[in-house]
Amino acid sequence: MTADTLYGRFGSLKRIKGIDAVDGQIRRFETEWRELTMDAKVFAAEVKEMREQGILFLGVRSRRNYGMGKNLPHYPRDEYHIPYVCFLYRGQNLNEWEQVFELLKKKNASFDEIMIHFQVHFAMKDYFHRAGLLVFRLRQLYDMKVEIEAALAVSGFEKKMLPDRVRYNPIEEDLPGY
Repeated sequence: MTADTLYGRFGSLKRIKGIDAVDGQIRRFETEWRELTMDAKVFAAEVKEMREQGILFLGVRSRRNYGMGKNLPHYPRDEYHIPYVCFLYRGQNLNEWEQVFELLKKKNASFDEIMIHFQVHFAMKDYFHRAGLLVFRLRQLYDMKVEIEAALAVSGFEKKMLPDRVRYNPIEEDLPGY
């Protein structure tokens, strides 16, 4: 049985990410991560401006977390990080909406003021989680790349020797989780 016959008989093999797709996905997620980081910097600056203008009642703290992984390369930290922005009250980070809401109630915040804080709070969470997801995906792709390179080395194969179906899949964008 040839590889082509096998692909014809077992359709799930057609839905496996090709080896060449790994580098393309890495470039895509690196670009998305860098763009998200730049957007998060603008968001953090705008949130601080809202605080300075009295629109927000609570202080704001910005930090950076960095993606780490055994096979993840070192990225310039200014362009690639996981933005962590939260409300601050008396030196304490407020990570939960319940904490923020209780303080807003004590300050007799109006419905609109609560909604502004609500939106900002969940925007803070959104930036953090989206960046974390991108780092997680990059970590997995780099791990996969190392595994592929090790398998090729053990087998004595070069990538160009592999059948096209193993190197790339023409419908990768249609794969679940691509």
